Amino acid sequence: RCAKREPPFDGCTCDACGRGASDGVRNWNRSKLKNRPWLCASCSVKERLILAEAEGTKCLECGTDTTGDTWHMSKRKPGAKICSACYQKAKISKAKAAGITCGECGKDTTSQWNNSKLVPGAKICYACYRKAKISEAKAAGITCGECGTDTTYKWYNSKLVPGAKICNACYQKARISKAKAAGITCGECGTDTTSMWLNSKLDPGAKICRACYMKARYGKRKAERSRES
Repeated sequence: RCAKREPPFDGCTCDACGRGASDGVRNWNRSKLKNRPWLCASCSVKERLILAEAEGTKCLECGTDTTGDTWHMSKRKPGAKICSACYQKAKISKAKAAGITCGECGKDTTSQWNNSKLVPGAKICYACYRKAKISEAKAAGITCGECGTDTTYKWYNSKLVPGAKICNACYQKARISKAKAAGITCGECGTDTTSMWLNSKLDPGAKICRACYMKARYGKRKAERSRES
């Protein structure tokens, strides 16, 4: 856990998942909870989604109460929110209207534009950006300390070999193995394998897997729609 200092620093860990600066966490946010602990960027996003769901947040455009990663402020109506899908659609429409195209493949549709390193001022789509990152890692001779691959869209610092890197696939496997070793199982379905654990609302202190969490969210949404109709 973090003290009052600003992270990252040695010994600083996320209050939710336990990952720290030594695991490659670069972005930190204060929790909205009373004691205001530090959270890594991914856990901060999860917390915001859970809080938004509790507040009854709905998308101004499509009316959904679920979103992929975060809620965005609506430009049409101050104070209103739009879901991630509607936000991405708006970004794509805006880019098309401005005539933006990828400097690599020529596409005018992408969920995220990035600056080109080859042509100053030009933009490249997210797919080409990821390809460029993979090529850059290959050129630098980076390989996974676990499986030996040199192809992944995201690298993590290895906990077993200081200074080494592991690919995203091996990192996810390590997280699952860690949860199994700790004896964590889902309070709903009993599985011990998931990419993300969340706190159960039915059983305080218990955990549920991502699949059960999503089922609960969509079940709630379906029930609300039934009541409205």
